[in-house]
Amino acid sequence: MKKIIFYTMTLARGGTEQTVVNLANEFIKTYDITIITNINSKPEYKLNKKIKHICLDKDNKQNEKGLKKIKTKLSLARSKRLKEVIKEESPNLIFTFLPEPTIRGLSLKKSFNIPILVAIRNHPQKEFRFLKIIRNYFYQKADGFIIQDKSYAKYLKRISSNKIYLIPNFLSEDFENYEHLEKRENKIVSVGRLEKQKNFQLLIKAFSKLPKDYNHYKLEIYGKGSQKVKLQKLINSLKLEDRVILKGNTNNVRSHICKAQVFVLPSNYEGMPNALIEAMSLALPVISTNSSKAIGTIIENGKNGLIIPKNNVKELEKALRKVLENASLRKSLAKEAAKVKNIYAKKKIIQKWEFLIKTFGR
Repeated sequence: MKKIIFYTMTLARGGTEQTVVNLANEFIKTYDITIITNINSKPEYKLNKKIKHICLDKDNKQNEKGLKKIKTKLSLARSKRLKEVIKEESPNLIFTFLPEPTIRGLSLKKSFNIPILVAIRNHPQKEFRFLKIIRNYFYQKADGFIIQDKSYAKYLKRISSNKIYLIPNFLSEDFENYEHLEKRENKIVSVGRLEKQKNFQLLIKAFSKLPKDYNHYKLEIYGKGSQKVKLQKLINSLKLEDRVILKGNTNNVRSHICKAQVFVLPSNYEGMPNALIEAMSLALPVISTNSSKAIGTIIENGKNGLIIPKNNVKELEKALRKVLENASLRKSLAKEAAKVKNIYAKKKIIQKWEFLIKTFGR
C-alpha cells in the first residue's frame, strides 16, 4: 500500500486545513495517510481515526497571537524533526501546503529523495510576500505544482519549468448532498478567518450604510482571528452591536448560513475560496470582490452571483441593496449558483488527485 504525506501548517479552521482533511479522509480508503503539521493543534474538522497526525512542534499551547508568531518562525528544530519523521514514515509521495511547510519540505528534499508536489492555495503573486527570492529558488526542486485556477499557471511558468496541474477544491458531502431551502431569514452572512486578507471591515462599513429600510436585517460573520477586537470596535463605533454579530467558529457552518438572503466574500485577495463555493452550493445569492481571477471562474457576474471591485464600500452597499430589494433576482442568482455542485463534485476532483498519486508515487 502506498504511503502519502500531507504537510501543512495546522489543522485549525481554514480553507487549506479543510482541503487537507477532506483529501486525507478520502484517500485513507486506499492509501496509508499521514498528516504532518508544524503547529500542535487539535483538528477542527472531523478526521478519520485511521489517519496518523504528527506535529513537529512540541508545545501544545496555542493562542491567536502565539499562532502568528509561530507561523513566521523558521526553526531548525522543525526541520530536524521533519527530517526524522519523513525518514521514519518513508512515504511514496509528499504534498505540501502553504509557504512555510513548502520551503521547509523542499529544502530537505535532497536528504530523502521523495517526490514533492506543491499545492498552491493563494495566487503565487500573493504568497510568500518577502520570501519570493527564496521561494523561486526552492520551487525548482518541486516535482510539480497543483493550482486551483488556470490564471496561476502563467505566473508559475516564469519561476519553474516543472509540470502544473489544475485541480480545484471539491465540495464535501455535507454540501454536495444538501437539499436547498426556500424559506429565508433576514440576514446577510460571511465566513472566513478574521484577518486583514478577508477584509471584513469593508463588509461591516457597507452594511452600516444601508438605508433604514433594511434595519431589520442582521449581519453574521463566522470565523476567528487576530482582527476580532478591531472588528468589534468598528461595530461598536457604528452602533451596530445588535445587528452585526461576530459568531466565532462553528462545527456546522452550513446549518447557520443556509437560510440567509445573501452571502458576501469581501476579501482583498483569495485563492479559490471554499466558503464561496459552499455558499453557492446552498443556493445562496452571493456577492464577491474580484479578489482573484479564480472568482471570475466561479461566478459569471450577474448570472450566478455578483462581482464588485475590491475594497469599495460604495459598490458593496450598492450590490447589497440590489440583491435585497429584488426577490426575483435573488431567486434567479440562487438557482444558478446551486449548479456549482455539478462542477465541483467530489468524484471528478478526486480522480485528478488519484492521477497524481499514480504518476508520482514511487
